[in-house]
Amino acid sequence: MDKSIKVTSKKNPIIPCRGVCDPHVHVFGDRMWLYASHDAVPDNPVYCMHDWQIWSSADCIEWQLERVVRPEDTHMGASDCCWAVDCAERDGKYYYYFSDKNEKTGVLVGDSLAGPFCDVLGKPL
Repeated sequence: MDKSIKVTSKKNPIIPCRGVCDPHVHVFGDRMWLYASHDAVPDNPVYCMHDWQIWSSADCIEWQLERVVRPEDTHMGASDCCWAVDCAERDGKYYYYFSDKNEKTGVLVGDSLAGPFCDVLGKPL
């Protein structure tokens, strides 16, 4: 008997019904951290991506929203094209990479996994 599950919905099975898209999950310390784009209207066939989200979990079941990162706090300014995002750590700093509809990539820098982050370049990479 095949016990595999086929997910056919564009809804994310990790954090359902919240518009969490394109998640990247990392383990930092004793928690899982999820960096994702956010579809404000997940049941709409057109993406409405006004921000990004950072979630964390100790057990991969219960997730806590840690921060909403807004494009207004970056060189992008207000946008509905907040696509792919991820985070990396190096030498105690956290680098939050984001894209403007996969056309331009930017980076924010912070001292914490959940920010706050600063757009130190003020322009795309």
